[in-house]
Amino acid sequence: MSQPARAVSAVVLAGGSSRRLDGTDKPMLTVAGKSLLQRTFDSLHSAGVTSIAVVGPERELTLPDGVVCVQESPLGAGPAASTLCGVAALTCDGDDLVIVLAADLPLVGETLIPLMTGAHEAIARGHDGAMLRADGHDQYLAHCARYSSLVRASQGDAMVNAPMKQLIERLDLVRVDVEADQVLDTDTWQAVAEARRALGGQMTGISEWAQQASVIAGVDGLPLDIDAILELARDAAHGIERPAAPVSTFILGYAAATAGLDAAGVAALASELGRAALAQNNDAE
Repeated sequence: MSQPARAVSAVVLAGGSSRRLDGTDKPMLTVAGKSLLQRTFDSLHSAGVTSIAVVGPERELTLPDGVVCVQESPLGAGPAASTLCGVAALTCDGDDLVIVLAADLPLVGETLIPLMTGAHEAIARGHDGAMLRADGHDQYLAHCARYSSLVRASQGDAMVNAPMKQLIERLDLVRVDVEADQVLDTDTWQAVAEARRALGGQMTGISEWAQQASVIAGVDGLPLDIDAILELARDAAHGIERPAAPVSTFILGYAAATAGLDAAGVAALASELGRAALAQNNDAE
């Protein structure tokens, strides 16, 4: 598919409380060596987008050229209000395209050209733009519309605390079907782990460090399932408290050495310990 000729800007939604991730600043989570926010910027730039308004709290990061940071008012007003805030921060012509994208979709990059092309073709037929759809479910936080249509949709109330669906209902969008894994959102620790595996399996540098550390510790060639260990650390931190992560992984290593477990045995024990940690959290609730 060829890239649409219309100028394209973007609104990146990078706020939210991330309650299911223990209040973690989700857009700054690292997946395969890059934060989710940086991955979003990179995907948009690769698709030819040069003007981006990111809506969310101020963060200690250097914004790429063409990116401005704005905050919705009041803070925490929801994705619909944040979208309108981002649109207001853009300088566009009426027929320009605007991609609206959540910052927690690490695999969405390859869908952007089809989304833009779909929006371009839809506008030519009298619609406002296009939206991604996966397995029959609309992806409200991944759509592309004509700037003038978004401005028109913003007229009236500020949509404070309104669901994104309410804003989408003000637009006439065609659907662009994509694979479900392309719109995987990292709303849970399990989804974060899936994204990390899909984009390289392990955090950048950790495999090399594991090999170096094994040599230093005199256990070179030790069978390692790094993903299993990381998942145990995550479950322990989530199910109990953060310091439980290193304690749990130490116990895993000590038990594995004592019992002479192979890689499969380590993974099984890690999974068992992780389930126990999460169960303890459920019991506490």
